[in-house]
Amino acid sequence: MLLLPASLLMARLPDVDPNVDTLIDRVKIDLGYSADGRISLRASIGSVKLAGDGYTVRNIEVRCGDVAVTATDYVCRQSDISLMQGAKKPFKAKGAFRYNTVTRTLSVKLHQIGATPAWLNVTLAFNKAGWHAKITGQQLPADAIAAVLLNTGLLTEGTQASGLLDVNARVDGSDNGLTRVRISLTANGLDFSDPDGQFATEQANVQLVANATIDKHTTRLGGTLVLERGYLAVGDVVIDASTAPMHVAAKGKKTGNTLIVSSLAIQQDKVLDVALTARVRLKPEVSIDEAQIEIVNAVFPGVYQQWLQPFALDTLAGDLESAGSLNGKLHFTGKGIQQLQLTLNDLHLSDRAGRFALYGLSGAIRYTNHAGDKRSELNWQSGELYNLSFGKASIEFVSDKNSTRLTGPTRIPVLDGELVIDTLSVTDPLSSDRQFDVQGVLTPVSMEMVSQAFGWPVMAGQLSGVIPKISYAQNRLSLGGILLAKVFGG
Repeated sequence: MLLLPASLLMARLPDVDPNVDTLIDRVKIDLGYSADGRISLRASIGSVKLAGDGYTVRNIEVRCGDVAVTATDYVCRQSDISLMQGAKKPFKAKGAFRYNTVTRTLSVKLHQIGATPAWLNVTLAFNKAGWHAKITGQQLPADAIAAVLLNTGLLTEGTQASGLLDVNARVDGSDNGLTRVRISLTANGLDFSDPDGQFATEQANVQLVANATIDKHTTRLGGTLVLERGYLAVGDVVIDASTAPMHVAAKGKKTGNTLIVSSLAIQQDKVLDVALTARVRLKPEVSIDEAQIEIVNAVFPGVYQQWLQPFALDTLAGDLESAGSLNGKLHFTGKGIQQLQLTLNDLHLSDRAGRFALYGLSGAIRYTNHAGDKRSELNWQSGELYNLSFGKASIEFVSDKNSTRLTGPTRIPVLDGELVIDTLSVTDPLSSDRQFDVQGVLTPVSMEMVSQAFGWPVMAGQLSGVIPKISYAQNRLSLGGILLAKVFGG
């Protein structure tokens, strides 16, 4: 076979923009003529990057044994294409390509990608305004796609992926980088994990539609995500879509180091319906400057098991049986919670270790970090504390910027007596430095019932007493008087 210089081919290509070396680097093309008149092509490209973005595909190689040349086109119907030659997991496929010298359009069709019946079509067009790419593919192996994204810098070392992907995308760009991205992605049986363990999926069926418009100062973002099956883990939260599919819709913009979330809605059937807006600072570290959250509906036990329990594992609420629902609103800033309003609807909370239980909890909780009182009221049907049962009761309390306190004496039935709480106040209730004061009276309770509740030998008589002012502050518990108790009438 006779090898010819690349200039014979390049002479037929359109003029190259002087800035093209910022996009394509180390191009080498070898042409050859066989005895039967066929033209062969072997081309290699050191790197192709989206200018200004730093994302680069490296070590591209194309081999074609039969190139058809016309007045306007170069066509290869059967070629071997590989990316990332020399990498641990190079991307290899069979394919065909066509380049039109008039429209400056390159069309590539790939098949036999990995061990799947995958195919991928890519159309790349150049004009004075920039470049445009259209990408469609089906049954693409996620591990092969992840290897390419890893090589470009879009994914980090240690990322793992498997499953099959269908994709439909349009990407526009210029010498300054990307200007617009629109993508529709369907993943089936997706297993994915990042090296930090902060994001993962297991056997997930996912539908993603996303778009981004990028100019010099602002990136506008939007999209939807539907998780139909499998598991999604984000940090400590694990979503089970097999029992409750999840739908997420978001819209926002990024300007400099600030991300404005103009809308984010999460809907999970019979588990959670929440909407929020937020302003997020991205550097020097990610922090939320402000957020407005509306809980349209949170249904137990699903919302507890999937969204709340991971954050409560080391607390008294770490292992609960639950039922009921709640809704409300929350205003949060970098200085903490500013406003809170929750409505509880027939909540049942029971500690599996048997330490406490509360049944039929309903009412409204209101809190403000500003001047002025917010009144709250709660009521329940029954409950238990270490097997000591208590009955139906209601409490009312007010909250202001620094404290929460009862509005008056509260009577709680305990066995055949009553616990009367005369005063209860909490200072800085949302702070780790919270303090509280409590004072009350226990009216006579049958010792026989107390004995049975705690599993003691049955004792006769009654228990009653006075609870003096008990204070807790700076991790110290103190009594403001003498704790008086009467047992067996003495």
